[in-house]
Amino acid sequence: MWSDPVVILHIRLEYTLCIHYRIGTMTEELMAKRPFDFPAEVLRDIFELAAQHDRSTALSLTLVSSWVRQWADPIIYHTVVLETNHALESFMTAISRKSTRFVETQVKHLGIFAMGPIQYIDKVISACSGVNSLACGFPLPWYARIGGANTVKSIEPREQHLLGLSCRDGWDPALIGASVTHLRIHITGNHLDPEQFNRLRQLQSLSHLAIVYRRGTTGAAAVVSDMRGLLDTLGLQLLLIQIAGFGNAAHEDEVKELNRIAMSTEGDVRLVAEKAPLSTVRQWESATRGGSGIWDHAEEEVYRRRRAMADRA
Repeated sequence: MWSDPVVILHIRLEYTLCIHYRIGTMTEELMAKRPFDFPAEVLRDIFELAAQHDRSTALSLTLVSSWVRQWADPIIYHTVVLETNHALESFMTAISRKSTRFVETQVKHLGIFAMGPIQYIDKVISACSGVNSLACGFPLPWYARIGGANTVKSIEPREQHLLGLSCRDGWDPALIGASVTHLRIHITGNHLDPEQFNRLRQLQSLSHLAIVYRRGTTGAAAVVSDMRGLLDTLGLQLLLIQIAGFGNAAHEDEVKELNRIAMSTEGDVRLVAEKAPLSTVRQWESATRGGSGIWDHAEEEVYRRRRAMADRA
C-alpha cells in the first residue's frame, strides 16, 4: 500500500502540514492523546515512513510527543555519522540520556570522521557495541596509543572501513575487529605494500577486502601479482581494488588493465578493479541507508567471470 508514489506524496504532505502546526501549538494535547482518528499502527507507518525519508523530519518528530519519539528514535540512531568534533560531543551528550541497552542495540552503522577528542571516540565506539558496520576516519595511531585495540576487540562488527585520514600514518590490524568479514582500507600514501596486508591473516572471518589507492601508485601487473598471492593467503572470496583519480583516459585505462590481467592466466577472477567513488565516506553512508551496496557490483562481476569460465570449459 505504502509503495504507491501518489499515496506516499499525499501522506507526506498531510503529515507535514499537521506536524508543523501541532509542534508549535498543540504539543500538550499530543502528549495527552493521539491525534487523528487513525489506528496507532497506521500512524506509526506514516511517521516511520516520513522519518526514514528525511533525517530533519525524523528529528522534528521527536518533539511531537514521547510516543512518537519512541518510533522515530530507532530510525535516527540506526545510522550515525559524526563528521565534526561538535557532532561527536553532541552525540556523547545524546547517548548519555539514553539507556545503555538502547545505544547497544539501536546503533547499527557508526561512522566517526571527527578528529577527536580521541577519548570521546573511544567511549562512543564502546557504547555502540552492537554495530554491524564501523567506519573510521580518524588517525588510527592516535587511537592505538590510548588502547583502542581493546575497545575494537570488545565489539563485533561485520564490516569495517578505514577511510579518509585513518591510514595516513599507517594502520594496525589490531584495530580491526576479529569478527569482521568485509574490510575496506584507504591507502593515502604512494606505496602499496603487500606485506602489510599479509598481517591480516589473523582475521580468520575475513572474506571480502577492498583496497583504495591513487591512480599511478603501482603498475597494474605488479598489483595483480602481489594481490594474487594475498587472495590465497587470506582465503578471500573477493578482492576489490578501487582506484582514485580524475576520471580521465589514463584512469579508465588503469582500471581496464587491472581487470584484463585479473582475467588472464596470470591473474585471479576474484580480483575486481573499479574507479573509486568521489567520496568513500558518502558511498559507505549511502549503502548503510539502503543505497547500492559497496560490494554488489564486484560480487556480480566475479559471478559473471566464473560462469563464463564454466561455459568455456
